[in-house]
Amino acid sequence: MNQQLEYLMALQELDIRIRILDNEISLMPEEIEKLRQGFQKEEEALDSAKKKFDELEKERRKKERSLEDLETKLAKYNTQLLSVKTNKEYTTMLHEIEECKNEVSNLEEEILRLFDQQEDAQSLIKVEKQTVDEKKRIFEKEKVRIEAKLTDVKGELNGLESERNDIEQKLEEDLLKEYHKLSKFRRGIAVARAKDCSCLGCTIKLMPQLFQEIKTEEDRIFRCPNCHRILFYKKEENE
Repeated sequence: MNQQLEYLMALQELDIRIRILDNEISLMPEEIEKLRQGFQKEEEALDSAKKKFDELEKERRKKERSLEDLETKLAKYNTQLLSVKTNKEYTTMLHEIEECKNEVSNLEEEILRLFDQQEDAQSLIKVEKQTVDEKKRIFEKEKVRIEAKLTDVKGELNGLESERNDIEQKLEEDLLKEYHKLSKFRRGIAVARAKDCSCLGCTIKLMPQLFQEIKTEEDRIFRCPNCHRILFYKKEENE
């Protein structure tokens, strides 16, 4: 096979591999960010649970202060009850005391309800925190793995680019320009295999004479008459 053609084939294989690695590198930050977003969603759920707990705490303390005021008021009424002089005043005071006791009872029930809700919220916080801690552990582990892989891929990429530069130095200038032009307009495939009297780059049927020349005249470089890709022939195992 023509030495220049061998260089072109090797160059194309390197370019394909380099494109794959470039794509992997470009996707890795997105992969990390996706993991981070999943972790952030769990943190938001934990923050929401904490906020709910704080709201319940604030509401409970407010009602406890109201309860203290009512109890103070009730104690005052009970004291005043001892000093009333008429039945009407006594009846009115008993009515006030009864209403105050009802308010105290209602507030106590509300405070107990808030205590129960806080316990539920606290349990939820515990569950959400465990989830966050687990997600964070997984995130950090995956981040380390991806970053290690990124380092390896970049190392491989540097080696391939160095190898690629070496091959480009060995190619004839005009042939290298042709390769780059074809690679640009043929989606990265400038060199195609000729097989079964066809160009596998564009699948067009080749003239039998041309196909025979590609098979036998190994020192020449042939091009597909349709897509203009540079053609090579590879013997089958049964040939």
